[in-house]
Parts: sequence; C-alpha cells; structure tokens
Amino acid sequence: ARVAAPRPTTGSSPSRSVMVKVLSAALQDADQVTAMKTEELAAARAMLAHRTQMSGVPISADSPAPGVVARLQAELAEAAEERRSLRQQLQSLRERLKEVQQQLVE
Repeated sequence: ARVAAPRPTTGSSPSRSVMVKVLSAALQDADQVTAMKTEELAAARAMLAHRTQMSGVPISADSPAPGVVARLQAELAEAAEERRSLRQQLQSLRERLKEVQQQLVE
C-alpha cells in the first residue's frame, strides 16, 4: 500500500477560513442574544411604566420590577461587550487572513 505524502501547511491550524466562520457564527449568536436582551429590557421597562400608571404610585426600589430591569441591563451590557470583543477578533482575523493570502501570492 502506498502512503500519501503529507500536504504542506501554511503554518496555521486550524485554517483561517474556519476561524473566520467560527467567529462569524459566534458574532451572529451574540447579535441574537443582544437583540433578545434588548427586547426583554424594553418589556421590563414597559411593565414598570404600566405598573406606575396603574397604581399612580411610583414603584419603589424594593419591588421586583427594578431588580428585573437592573438584571436585564447588566445582561445586555455583558452581551454588548461580548459582541464588541467578537467583532474585534473577527476584524483582526480577517486582516491576518489578508496578510497570509498576500504572502502566498508573492
């Protein structure tokens, strides 16, 4: 049986295109989470405003709604930070991919 010679590599593993796809998918997931958290936050704020209108008395800090709003705001901030980080990683990887492609052409 004949053994195939190993293919030459460019020194990157996994391949850049695979990493771009993975980071793009992660960014898409982060975008979806951010959108979902934004909707949850808007719903919590609307509920809080509705309760205030119905009772005529502002909701105190001890009521559950402000805690929900604060939690959702924290989750939204975390999702936004993750999204920013993923965008930076993806941009950096795209730039590196262009450099590697140019080196291969030369």
